[in-house]
Amino acid sequence: MVRRRLRIVRLTKGFRTRAFEAMSSQFRAFCYRCFRPEKLCLCPFVESVDNRTGIQILQHPRERFHPFNSARLLALSLRQCRVRVAYRNGVHSKRVACAMVLPENTALLYPRSDAVSLPELSLRPSNLLLLDGTWSQAHRLYMDNPWLAELPCVTLPQAEPSLFRIRREPKPHCLSTLEAAVRALRIVEPATRGLDSLLAAFVRMNEGQVRSRRAVTRVPRRKRGRRRAERVVPAALRDGQRLVLVYGESAQLQTRSQRRVAQPFQWVAVRPSTGEVFERFVRPARGAPTAEYLRCTGLSHADLAATVPMSTVVREFVDFLGPDGTLACWHASTARMARLMVPGASAVVLKHVYANRTRARVGTLEQVIEREGLEVAHLPVAGRAAARLASAAAVWRWIAASHHDGLGFP
Repeated sequence: MVRRRLRIVRLTKGFRTRAFEAMSSQFRAFCYRCFRPEKLCLCPFVESVDNRTGIQILQHPRERFHPFNSARLLALSLRQCRVRVAYRNGVHSKRVACAMVLPENTALLYPRSDAVSLPELSLRPSNLLLLDGTWSQAHRLYMDNPWLAELPCVTLPQAEPSLFRIRREPKPHCLSTLEAAVRALRIVEPATRGLDSLLAAFVRMNEGQVRSRRAVTRVPRRKRGRRRAERVVPAALRDGQRLVLVYGESAQLQTRSQRRVAQPFQWVAVRPSTGEVFERFVRPARGAPTAEYLRCTGLSHADLAATVPMSTVVREFVDFLGPDGTLACWHASTARMARLMVPGASAVVLKHVYANRTRARVGTLEQVIEREGLEVAHLPVAGRAAARLASAAAVWRWIAASHHDGLGFP
């Protein structure tokens, strides 16, 4: 009995060894300088470029080891190039903050609204700061680092479209980090040699990856269909007498646990059956909303003086809701804020109900209003909350009318 057990163990170990050897033989060898496979290595084609204008790069952490990252080619080629990787402020945080010590006369190359075209500058900057990542990641870097807004901002004139073929750009005039740096250096220092070879290495990376993709035979995966909810309108939306539609403007606050908690700064509600409106401004636990936040939400500094403690707003809203009131909102983020206002309560998300009824891509609330041709009434609420709460009420009326009239859906 003992011998048989030992025999099984030995066979198992041998099988594991042979399986590991078979798997390791299939691993591809990589170049750890350009982070490309050895057969697609770009190091022999990268030439040194003696640039006078320094290139500073603030990189999103997800782009650090991306195989198609173009900032790595810039760092290998340009003599005056520095890459700084941003970091997350905590394990559960989404903020990518980073403090950089920049040289004097540094300009940010970013399509900001007040950006000046680089060829129109009489005094050219001695250093350029670029944000490396996808366009959504670059926007996140800009929003999470307020010191970037204090830098002078420049932009590039629109020219031919990007040469990036292996990563999709959101618009034709959008460029990769390498292409933006090369075009900027051609404007600032047109006599610098080696920029064409740098761009040729970038094109070679795209062409090599496209050829390798075509050579591989891929078996498409079968995506299992997601089980959708029933198309029946929830009972909570059918009874308009008890329904209360809510909307909140959140202010992101940092807690001790390093988790971002969306606390409402402006909390509004309307009872569609009577037209009764509730609006309160919550006093933030830490700090005050910035001017940029007030501008985006359509609020003013006078609204800051009307703030009251969170406990007071919760008590007044519970009285407004009543013992048998039902909460509804358009977006799931508002439903999460509703749990702070009424502990233990759950809100019906109109966006989910609309998606289940129409079986179509929902889009934004404004797109739903335009698609269905709904009329939006005016509500006496400050800021953009008036339009969004009124639009949610219009969608609810459309859902309720389609249920009572027995209208069909595609």
